[in-house]
Amino acid sequence: MNLDELKARTKATFRQESEDLLQELDVTILQLEATPDDTELINRIFRAMHTLKGSGATAGFKDLADFLHHVEDAFNAVREGRMNANSELVDIGLKSCDIVRTYLSASSEQESSATLVAAAPILQLIRSILPASDSPAIAQADKAALEIPRYEKTIYRIIFKPHENLFFSGTEPLSLLDELAGLGYAKITGSSDHIPPWKNFIPEHCYLAWEIVLVTSSTADAIKDVFMFVEDECDLEIKPVPYENADHIPAHQYFDDTTSKGYMEEAEEAISQIETCLLTL
Repeated sequence: MNLDELKARTKATFRQESEDLLQELDVTILQLEATPDDTELINRIFRAMHTLKGSGATAGFKDLADFLHHVEDAFNAVREGRMNANSELVDIGLKSCDIVRTYLSASSEQESSATLVAAAPILQLIRSILPASDSPAIAQADKAALEIPRYEKTIYRIIFKPHENLFFSGTEPLSLLDELAGLGYAKITGSSDHIPPWKNFIPEHCYLAWEIVLVTSSTADAIKDVFMFVEDECDLEIKPVPYENADHIPAHQYFDDTTSKGYMEEAEEAISQIETCLLTL
């Protein structure tokens, strides 16, 4: 089987499996409308959305996964107690399922893309109901580490060592790393120490591992959620790191705007004084 055949089979498998997830979501979301305080229902919806998103990215439907990421954010806000389940959330969930079905049944990539373009009102509704700290504008500022003061963030060192058979589950490690990087500033270092000699090399096996230093305002549980569906297929270590032991993190990740601006102003004055002294000398 060549690579194109493998991709086609992966997409076909995702289309088949997604229908079961969508049916489960339809039923569970309608149940949530009747019992909005049921945390187990919220968890089931979140897990199903997370599976759809992750499997879609692995199957090559990145634009669909990006859309589902926003929908997942809305249910995650409820899951973490930052927002209440309401009729708007139910509407978002049901309409999102319809959008996924329409996307996957499209006869061309152009038609699929048009489906997501037409889904813009859903994304606008998500933005309107999410807590302020979850809005895309603030999330973007958080990525640049310019709005959140130093001690509202934590540095984590994450060791991610997939087992050799990871690929057989249809998991793409890079999609997990991309999702992790979306939580904040990430310095990702790959390790090829376990790649065997060519005569023992099996292309279907995963021999790579990664160390990630992540500066984020997210919790350790949120980081662990990224690896939710590969926990049994990897060795995973997530530990907080003191700031003083993470000296390879860019300076703007340590300090807020006020501190950085103050330093820049003092530095300009110091440079001016040095130049004057040198000329006098």
